[in-house]
Amino acid sequence: MLVTTSLEAGSSATCSRVVHAITRNTDMNDTITARKYDISLVKIASYTMKARLYPNIHQEKYMQAILDGIRKASNGTKYCLKNHLYPELEKPGKDGVTMFPDWKYIGSSAWLEKLRDLYPGIRGIVPGASLSSSVGGAIACDLKKGWEKLGKLPTDKWMNLKDKKGRPRVKNYCKRFPRTSFWIQIPTDRIKYVDEKHVWINLFPTKKFEDDTPFGRIRIRGWNSKITFDENGSPVPVQKNVGVRISINACGEWYIAFSFQNAYRPVKVRTDIERTPIGIDPGIKYSLTDSDGEHYENRRHKERLQDQINFYKDQMSRRQGSCNAEFRKNRKEAWKWNDEHKEEIEAGKAERKSVAESKRYLKAKYRAARLEKKAVDRRNNDQGVMTSEIIAKASHLYLESPDIKAIMQDQEMGILAADAAMGENLLKLKYKAEWSGIGYHAIDREAPSTQKCSACGYVLKDDEKLKLGDREFICPVCGHKEDRDENAAKVILATGKQEEADGIPSYVPPKEKPVREYKDTPVSKKHPDVFVHFSNEMKEAYKNPFVLVDKDGNVIDDAQGYGFTKAADARKYWNDHIRKKKKAAEAV
Repeated sequence: MLVTTSLEAGSSATCSRVVHAITRNTDMNDTITARKYDISLVKIASYTMKARLYPNIHQEKYMQAILDGIRKASNGTKYCLKNHLYPELEKPGKDGVTMFPDWKYIGSSAWLEKLRDLYPGIRGIVPGASLSSSVGGAIACDLKKGWEKLGKLPTDKWMNLKDKKGRPRVKNYCKRFPRTSFWIQIPTDRIKYVDEKHVWINLFPTKKFEDDTPFGRIRIRGWNSKITFDENGSPVPVQKNVGVRISINACGEWYIAFSFQNAYRPVKVRTDIERTPIGIDPGIKYSLTDSDGEHYENRRHKERLQDQINFYKDQMSRRQGSCNAEFRKNRKEAWKWNDEHKEEIEAGKAERKSVAESKRYLKAKYRAARLEKKAVDRRNNDQGVMTSEIIAKASHLYLESPDIKAIMQDQEMGILAADAAMGENLLKLKYKAEWSGIGYHAIDREAPSTQKCSACGYVLKDDEKLKLGDREFICPVCGHKEDRDENAAKVILATGKQEEADGIPSYVPPKEKPVREYKDTPVSKKHPDVFVHFSNEMKEAYKNPFVLVDKDGNVIDDAQGYGFTKAADARKYWNDHIRKKKKAAEAV
């Protein structure tokens, strides 16, 4: 179940009962403990429920046609922006010259009608909200978010933006990168609820197929019957309309995500123990470790299934498909031939060449995707159990905020961290803490935790620091010995309490990237008087920022006003320029 949280203050309902749970303790021995829980209803302002859809062949074909229409509309909009085919798609910036995408027009009904004329397959198939809605439309919402994520660049720079390997950052939807979801808004009376196992939805009641049969209703499996929609426990949504996102995964399974407002969810609280503040240390060997000394094991589901996944990926590399080098070569040649004989193909004098993936390749691809999904489902189940246990016994939560992006960049650690899903664990703890009404505080990222003694506060230095393989913390000052994760969790608890006492708010990772400073460096040892300079003026004008200057800062060369993309490009240009000058002088 996918959840988006937003808790209303003072929203606990007066519905509670005591539940006895028999569970094994965390030491994994044969001791059986009885736990008592008090369950109360909590009102959540925004709740997203994800469930499985079971469409028939005709319904699935129609939904695939919607995704195909969104692909055409999105790719067509990008093509028109890149080639400046329609001036109304752009508007000038503050300088009156630089052109930016006009998102108000792109999300308007006028552009939607223009797309329907350009691509007739969209008309009558793709709902208008799936394209132009500012909430979940593929163009007005998703495409705009991608533009904002890359820095709100001018149209030309955005469309031609490339990564370090020279690949385009703005990609079109295709067979390799397909569109997998669409958003619509429907009235809640289209949801028919009988009980937990009998729920149906009619997404397109006016749609009829070629033989005049109606679209019909689709069965839903996985409806969370614990969620109610008023204080009286109504299982049926009371709001008038609800936004839904329909998606398909790599295994061909369809899902639906409802965005409900003002839902009531039961929350468990342990009554057999006194609830206390808890510090949490996320890790790799143990997914979570709390300051009470409990370890929550990382079962490494992906690692356990990796051999089977690799087996099917090896099969894919040998069969006729995108993972096979020979197949890619033949496909590229077919595309090249089709481009060269485009006029003959359109005139009907030649047939278009195509290279299709084999059924055996698709079968191996499906089996690998099933194993990937199995690992994700098992991990999500473990995370739900772990985080619920912690929230049930905590009165206040103190967490670490590791730089997960930096961890993922490490080749070896990144694989282990992805299997442990540290970010997902912390996210679940955060929204469940908000649901339960308990405090939540993330300590500063720079604050020491693993390298600090929980007994005396001494911070390990230089050679004293723990390495990744060291599992025990030994303080050289007071001699305190403890498991490294338990020690870190206690330090996080103490640091969080101190930060709250000092009035320091919960840490929020910065959204903006840190500004990098570039020093003027000589082009080479042979030319110490020529420097590569980073020009802020060129950057503000949305041009390549590097130029060549002399000792006094005077510009020698700025690539005809366009600037150099990288400092290395400027050095290479200057060296080539000097070499050509020498050759010309020798020739004379």
